[in-house]
Parts: sequence; C-alpha cells; structure tokens
Amino acid sequence: MLSLTMATAVVVSFAFVVGPDDGGPVLLAWSLLCAVSILRRVRGLGGEIRSVFRLIGLGGLLIPVGIVVREAHGVAVGVDQPIPSPADILHVPAYVLAVWATYRVFRLRTIDRDAGAWIDTVSIAIVALAAIWMAYLGDLISGDALGPAAKVMHISYTVLIATAMALFLRIASTPGTRPTSYYLVGGAGTCFFVADLLLSAAQVHPVPLEVPFFFTPISFSLIVAAVIHPSRERLIEPAQRVDRSVGLFRVATTATTIMAPAAMLFVQDGMDSTDRTVLTLAIVSLSALVVLRTLGLLNEQQRLNQGEKLLAAEITGAAQAKTTTEVAKRVLPGIQRITAERWQLTNTEPEVGFVLHPPLQKALGAKAVALAAKSLDPISQRQAQTFIREAAGICDRLQQAQADADRALHAHAQKQVAASEKRFRSLVQNASDIFIVLGTDGKTTYASDAIARVLGYEPEMLLGKQLNTIVHENDQEPAARHFMAVLNGSKAQEKHEFRAYTADGEVRLFEAIMTNMTDVPEVNGIVVNGTDVTAERSLERDLKDAETIDPLTLQLNRKAFIQEIDTALRRASISGAAVSIAIIDLDDFKTINDALGPVLADQALVETANRIRRSVRLGDVVARLSGDEFGVLMPDGYSSLESVAAIERVLAELQIPFELDRHPMSLKATAGLSIDVGGSDTASVLLREADTALGMAKKSAPGKSIMFEEEMGSAVSERLDLRTGFERALQNDEMRLVYQPILDIATGRIVSLEALARWKHPERGEVSPSIFIPIAEDSNTITPLGEWALRSACRQVNEWTLRGLSDFTVSVNMSGQTLIEDDVITRVRSILRETKVDPSRIIIEITETVLIDDTEFIADRISALRALGVALAIDDFGTGYSSLSYLQRYEFDYLKIDRAFVRPLAAPENVKDREIVAAIIRLAKGLGATTIAEGIEGESEHLVLQTLNCDRAQGFLFHRPKEVNEIFEILCEDLALDIAA
Repeated sequence: MLSLTMATAVVVSFAFVVGPDDGGPVLLAWSLLCAVSILRRVRGLGGEIRSVFRLIGLGGLLIPVGIVVREAHGVAVGVDQPIPSPADILHVPAYVLAVWATYRVFRLRTIDRDAGAWIDTVSIAIVALAAIWMAYLGDLISGDALGPAAKVMHISYTVLIATAMALFLRIASTPGTRPTSYYLVGGAGTCFFVADLLLSAAQVHPVPLEVPFFFTPISFSLIVAAVIHPSRERLIEPAQRVDRSVGLFRVATTATTIMAPAAMLFVQDGMDSTDRTVLTLAIVSLSALVVLRTLGLLNEQQRLNQGEKLLAAEITGAAQAKTTTEVAKRVLPGIQRITAERWQLTNTEPEVGFVLHPPLQKALGAKAVALAAKSLDPISQRQAQTFIREAAGICDRLQQAQADADRALHAHAQKQVAASEKRFRSLVQNASDIFIVLGTDGKTTYASDAIARVLGYEPEMLLGKQLNTIVHENDQEPAARHFMAVLNGSKAQEKHEFRAYTADGEVRLFEAIMTNMTDVPEVNGIVVNGTDVTAERSLERDLKDAETIDPLTLQLNRKAFIQEIDTALRRASISGAAVSIAIIDLDDFKTINDALGPVLADQALVETANRIRRSVRLGDVVARLSGDEFGVLMPDGYSSLESVAAIERVLAELQIPFELDRHPMSLKATAGLSIDVGGSDTASVLLREADTALGMAKKSAPGKSIMFEEEMGSAVSERLDLRTGFERALQNDEMRLVYQPILDIATGRIVSLEALARWKHPERGEVSPSIFIPIAEDSNTITPLGEWALRSACRQVNEWTLRGLSDFTVSVNMSGQTLIEDDVITRVRSILRETKVDPSRIIIEITETVLIDDTEFIADRISALRALGVALAIDDFGTGYSSLSYLQRYEFDYLKIDRAFVRPLAAPENVKDREIVAAIIRLAKGLGATTIAEGIEGESEHLVLQTLNCDRAQGFLFHRPKEVNEIFEILCEDLALDIAA
C-alpha cells in the first residue's frame, strides 16, 4: 500500500510537469483524495496521535479547497490568482493547523522544559524570515504591484511557514525515537516548505511553476504513508532522557544566528533602506537571543559545578559521623541542600522514586523519606541518590565495625579469664584476636579457640598443617617471606596483612604480627597474632576523598593511581627496589556496549575490575584510568619477567567465560607495561611508557602484554615528529600529486589517471605514503588531505583541458573516515563549484572495506556523491571482508580488482585465482560497472586479463606514477596531439 501510494504520487507529479497544461485538476484531485484518506484513516487511531493527524488532515483538506475557491474567484474578477481572496479564509487556518500539529508533535516528544532550546527555535525562525525577506518578500512588499491587504497576507503566510520550519528543526534536534513515520512526516513537511516558498518566490523571480507543483502530491502522499505505516504510534514517543548537552544543533544554531545577517548584507547588492531596517532588526533580535542563550548555558554550568561541590561536601560531612544516628540526621538537610527547590520532599509520597537504605530508615525511626521521581530534575536526582547511597554505605560499615569491636572485646576477655598457664599468658601478651604457633618447619603446633569463631575451623583441624592451608594463594609467597625473615633472625618481629579463607570460602583480611619466641620453652615457635581488619580496611577505603575512587568499580581513579605511583617511586628511591605499572585495555569493548547497552556494559566493567583485583597480589594497586582502561601498580620489586607473568595471569583470568544477565560473555584485553628501578622516573613517564607499549601491543600482539623498550619511545617520537610535520605540510606546499595512467586493455590507449599524493619532507626528503597516510588517518588530517587532493586534481584537469587534453578522466581517493562525515557531500559540491570542473571528468575511489560498516547509510552517501555528477569506483576489491553480494546494494561505476588477485594470474597452475577474477569481472559487467585490474607488473598477467575480458589495466608494466610535466608529455604522445608544452 505504501509503495503504491508513493508510486502514484510520483506519476502524478511527472504527469503535471511533462504533460499538458491543464494538469492542475489532476493535482487537486490527488490532494483531495489524500486529505480525505488521511481523515478516514485517523478514525481508526487512538490517543494523542489521532489528534495530530486529524489536524494535518484538516489542514490538507483546506488547501486544495482553497485553491479551487481562489481559481473561481480569479475567474469572476478577471485576475489570475488574486490575493486577498475568500480562499485565504481557508488557507490561513490550514497553515495555522499545520503549525499547531507541528507544535503538538514537538510537545508530545519532549519531556524537558529547556528554555534555551526555544531561544534556538526563535533564532532559526528570525534567520529564516530575514532570508525570505532578502530572497523575495522584501521586493514583493516594497513594490507597487500589490495592495496593502495582499502584502499583509503574504507576510502572514511567510511568518506561519517560517514558524513551522523552525518547529520542524526543533523536533529534529530533540532526542527520541525516529521510526519510519518520523521520516515520512519530515519528508512531507520538507516538500511542503519547498513548494510553498517557491510559489511565493514566483511572485518576484522567474520560478517555473512546475517545480513547486511537482512536490505537492508527493507531500500529501508522504502524510498518507505516515498514517498507514505501523510505526505511526511511535511518532510521538518521547525521549527516555533529558539531553542538555551542547550538541551540534545548538552550536550550528548559534553560529547561524551570528553569521546569517552579516552574510545577507554581504551578498545583497543595492540594498534599500527597508531591507537594511529589516536586517538591522534581525541582527538586534538575534544578538539579544544569543546573549540570553549564553547566559542560560553559563548559569546551567554554574549550577552543575555548585551541585558537584555540594555533593562532595555532604558526603565528606557524613563520613565524619561517629554513629548511624548522626549520619541519618544529616540525610534530610543534606538532600535539601543538594536538591534546593528542584525536589519536593515529603514523608508520605504515594509514588516512591527512591527509598532510603534500611540502616538509615532504622536510625530515623518512623520517618520514611520518599522522592517522587516524575517531578524531579534528573541531575539533582542523581546527586541526591549518590549521597543517599554513600550515607547508607557509611551506616553499614559503622555497624559492622561496632559488631567486630564487640566480638574482639568479648574474645579478648575470654582469653584473659582462661590465661592461667605461663605458655597461654605469653601468647596473650602478643595476641589481639586469634593466634597460631608455627614450628620452625612452618607447621602449626597450636591454634587458639578464636579460630573457630572467626574462621570457622576447629583448632585441631590446623594442627600439623602449613599456614598456607588457609592463606589466599596470592598472599602465600609474601607470608612465607615474612615467616623466614622472623625465623632467621633478620627481624625479631614482622607485621603485615594477608587474606585468609573461612571454612565457608569467604575471604577475610587480617593484620598479622609474627614474633620469634623459639627461645621461650613453653612456646618454642613463631607466634602469629592475627586481627580481622576486613571491616576497618573497608571503612578506611570508603571514607577516602570521593575524588580518589571510581564510583562504578570502586577502584582508584587516575588521579589517585598517579599519587600511588609517586609514593611507590619515592620509596624505591630509598630501597632501590623496582616499581612496575601496567595499563590494561579491553579489546573491542564498543561492541559489548553497542550490543548490550550501557547498563550491562557497566556491569562488565565492574566484573573486569573485580577479576583484576582477585588476580593480583594484596599489595598491588588497581585503578580504573578511563572508560575501559585499567591500571595495575606492582611496587614490591618484581622483575620485568615477573611483572609480565603477573599481568598475563590477569589477562587469562579475564578470558574465563561468564554470564551477564543470561548473556554469555568472554572478555579479552591487551596490556602495556613499564618498569623503573630505584625510583629514577616519574609517574607521568611510567604511564607514558606503558601507554606506548600498550599501543604497540594493540597493533602487533592483541590479547597479550608487552614491556616498554627504549626503541618504542624512539619510534613513537619519530612518528610524533612526522605527525607534527604532516600537519604543516599542506600549508607549506610540501604535498604534490603524481599521476599513474590507466589503459584500455583492448586498445592500449590511456583512458584515465589516478591521482596519488606525495610528501617531500624538508629534512627527511620523500616520505612513503604507507607512512604518512596512516598518520593522517590517526591524526584526523586525512579529510583535509583528501580535500586538497580533490581540489588540486580538479584544477589540473581544467589546466589540461585548456591545453587541449580532455579525452580522459582523473580518479581521486576518498578515505572511509571522510565518507561518513556529515558535511562530506557539501564539501565535495563546494570544491566542484569552486574549480568549475566538469564533474564527469572526476572519479572518486572508495576502499571496499568501507562498504561493510552501515549498508544503508553508505549506500545513501554513494548515491549522493553520484548525484553530483562524479563517478564512483570501489578500490582494492577483494581485500576487505565484504562478499560479492554487497556489490548489488551500491551504485558504482568502476570496480578495481586488487593486485593480490592479479599477481597469481601469471602462474598457469593458479586456476582458482583465475576463476575468482573471472567471477568478479562477470559480476561487475552484470551490474553495469567497468573493471580495472591494479598492480599489473608482467606481460603474462596482462594477457590473462585480456582473455578474461577485463576492461582496463593499471600497473608498473605500463607506467609508474609520473610528475605533472612527465604525464603531460605521455598524454600528448598517447593522444597523438601536437600541443606545445
């Protein structure tokens, strides 16, 4: 049904343009039919969308009826298209209904009350009105051909259409769903605006009436299609979030409002006083709106900054409380200060958006605090919820610390009561919570009863066993080292922390003191006094400054990680120990984020942090440096090999499969390491070296870890020098184009040239394209390079044409990065107009790998480029990942077969390669494309391609890339032209 409607509309439009002069009734009949169809379809809809399409349908019905009335009135009074007319009684309400329907769509799709966005909309409307005034309305109003009433009507129509245009643009910039009906309605509005503005401009300028009337049936048909399409209900579906970012639309709006009046003054010749008055009013109005917009943005930014500072202050204040009751007392006033007047806080809110954590509820007694989510500012809501979550966590930790203290005091009291023997008294003097006696062989000879209470083991279970039985595997080596230091007498007493497993498998943290009491007969061993400090250490970590903790993974952030590195380096400068750091980056995390969404992606990051934490030693420091990048600091004297081995264990741990919300997952990461011995480097140096090693690993060994070497720094430094030099090369005329001929394979004549960029560095000489092209892509200068190459090639084509050479085309490469940029079509069109080149002489080559990214989007871009008059070629075909079936989805003129397929043709035994090339040639010919074989270096390859009916050939067998003067002589000789150089 949709296809039939649109096809009929196009037929009606073409029938009017190319058919007889009385095609107007056909257009009116089609418009009336569409308007009635819209109103009939609307009856089957429900809710707000029904009212929107009803307004559109009524307005659409009034327009053709008004046209009939205006024609009849014109015949009666003998005036062609009279204004004013009784038809305006129908047309003005039709325009008002269109504006009202557009406003309704905007209000239904928008959930915020962004006053600044309305300033943007008004700015666009003013610019549109000023532009229309300069285009035709000024001449129409200032002339004597119209009476006052007609001028008022023209102004009214212009204001209404400009208002609708501004609202359309405002809808386009608003977050929300974009179903097919969204684009259908947008297309209808665009056709309507174009037709209306062209009809109005025809009053002053010689505009063929067939052009605006061509868009009329298409506009009505698009609305019918939108009503019919199943996605019509989603047209008014609002955004799920408030977008207050300064996006492209707002930047473009500000730039347009500032530059548009000046541009109008610049392009307008012979401007009379009325035009200057209109433009002056526009400039004054736009300046005021820009000031208001800027003040609004500054005020919003200031509010956000104040809110973040206040949140940090409230969390710090809550952390200083001694009891959960004190924390709870801070909650209500703290939330009130954070949210100011933007939230309504009550004790009996029926719709609960967030309920306080149970410890806070208990401390507050009967008071229950609920926040109504639908009336809250999202930014203040996030800040308040963060504060509530932190306060609840502080209460949890305070309660746990109190309980642990009570247990410790109780256990200590029991030990003192039972200390009747000398051996037990000697142990108690050095014990805090639990104690164990180890023999000189490291086996347990005594374990206190506290073992059962704290860890769940009966003391007899540990007798005769090594302490490693219960110590976490990553802490066993440090614990053994401390034991030997005390046993050998190098230290009389050693204090350290280690993790131990409970009988239930839980991991607890202990602060242990080892004391050598082998000289006490009643003891005769190493006494290990252990205190469970799990809760205390957790509380200490959580009470640190909020700026040092990553709120998602609860690991250190980059700032705190750098501080830890500095501390480790200062210690190493005294001890001479080695300090290693690693930067771990998840591979292809963007795919996880795109596939599962940000919520599950965040859970994957939390799982990553937990696995890294479990895989490293207790004394190692883990941090989240950025999105999916983590850091590990190893300060305890690991060698290079040991550091790499430790990080390899981390990478292996990350690859263990797991499930995330029933989605099977497997993480893969790459790491770069750097090591310093003796604390001679700084944190910034170590981080830079580790980042350099990570970059090398990403390129050469993804999924592995690489230690930084000095050669890497030299390579990076050289690449940086080249990158800096390349950014200046375009401005310093260091770049030039050379040209390689492309021959007709049957006749041997030159039919085309490929333009290739070359860079002559002032110090290094010629730099290979294989070096500077990747640098250009990485530094985002590939697009300026491509524009320079296209502009230079176009100018060279014009110069050759003036000198009598015009029977060939020139191809220019376009990067995939450039193809997906928003304004690429505009820039190419601008270059073609600027150089005044014949577009049919230009071929734009696009690498095949671009075709697999977004089929529909790339196809639209290719069609838009071909619409400019240039030809399109797919370069390096066969080197990417696309299949031959992809070629059927794109409109292209040339297919260049990559040299990887051409070279094997020289060997007769390579039958498969020959069949592949033959299939490519047959498919290209079936699609109407010309085939070009690249990289031909031998005559045997040339002969095979001739037998396979390849169209064109390119390679060193015929010509290498030549400078401009050389290629001119070759062209003259090839074309047998007597042209003076």
